[in-house]
Amino acid sequence: MYNRMRIVKRSIFFVLIAVLSIDLKAQESKTDSLSNLYHFNLDYDYYSDSSIHLVYHPDSLVKHAAKHLGTVYVPNGKLPGGFDCSGFTFYNFKRFGIYLPYYSFQQAEIGKLVTNMEAKTGDLVIFKGHDLTSEHAGHVGIVVEQKLGRIRFIHASTSHGVRYDFVDAPYFKERLIGVRRIL
Repeated sequence: MYNRMRIVKRSIFFVLIAVLSIDLKAQESKTDSLSNLYHFNLDYDYYSDSSIHLVYHPDSLVKHAAKHLGTVYVPNGKLPGGFDCSGFTFYNFKRFGIYLPYYSFQQAEIGKLVTNMEAKTGDLVIFKGHDLTSEHAGHVGIVVEQKLGRIRFIHASTSHGVRYDFVDAPYFKERLIGVRRIL
């Protein structure tokens, strides 16, 4: 009786190993043949993994981002233990199979520029950094909502970590570069 149970357990074990290896090969081939590759300019590309992208919805992205409210700011941080601004957007979009370039100045070059009135949940909002004379993006966030052109966004702030703010707040208003539609 004991030997039979041992044989059954071993058989189940080998069947599970076989099933898992078949599933891993299927996942590898799915990753190798990304059918949803988008190039928006020659310098900063990003792509979307269509197998994960099927579950993407802008409200889901914002809801996922909100789970990290209060997370501390960490320079070059792109994990839940601490984020910088572009690491925060990178991490949240990646969760839904959308692989953005890492840096804010790169994220500012992808997608399509839209007006504040056209801004939708899930768009990127791009700002200059501390240096107002710079022509390059230095900060990025995710649009949460837009009502009559007033944009609320979530981002990783250097002083307060992950939080909500409004684009028309004095600090952000003078630094606003624009809103980019990724999808």
